[in-house]
Amino acid sequence: MKINEVYLFALPLGQQLVQAEWDMLFYQLSQPDQQRILKYKHWQVRQRALLGDTLIRWALQRVLGYHRIQIKRDANGRPYIINDQWEGDVNLSHSGKWIVVALTTNGRIGVDVEEIIQLSEEVIFSAMTQIELDIFYSKANPNRLQTFYELWIKEAIFKTGLFLNSSPHLIDTSTINNNLITRLVYLDKQHPVSICWDSMHAHLTAIILNRNQLLTH
Repeated sequence: MKINEVYLFALPLGQQLVQAEWDMLFYQLSQPDQQRILKYKHWQVRQRALLGDTLIRWALQRVLGYHRIQIKRDANGRPYIINDQWEGDVNLSHSGKWIVVALTTNGRIGVDVEEIIQLSEEVIFSAMTQIELDIFYSKANPNRLQTFYELWIKEAIFKTGLFLNSSPHLIDTSTINNNLITRLVYLDKQHPVSICWDSMHAHLTAIILNRNQLLTH
């Protein structure tokens, strides 16, 4: 099995970009990506999409050492590099005030960031298996809401693309193949990030970026 490196890049959404900053990032993207971004009405959603696409490009360039890359998306919206022999993967997620990109140099990867908010009983029951519900409702569990989001690592597992005939709600984390590795990190108290990849031999590097690093690359 090939040695693998796994990276997590996290970027705050931040305040609204000024026009010069927007133009600098926007016109580096392909026309299909530009058109997709402009369909969003609210500036927060547009900016989240723009920064997400830019962060993917930035991460690939830094990790793979490319100066110029051409990125397209497959039928499921998953980005890939055109005409390249790279055997890795990249995945994007955003929630609350954070945007994250996970990248692996070999194999598949999935990432999910969540903002911890109150949830209804209906959502909790629909998302968990019985084993997970037993953990959630355990008397020894002092923080059930946090536990739910930590158990929701199944979203990152699903986003590896290795469970095409399932859905994240149906994945039972207690029966996941041993070839899959999962990690949970917190960007702050309200934003846990779940990461899953399919290579046993991997080192995880987590980096929090600021907007200027994208604007000056």
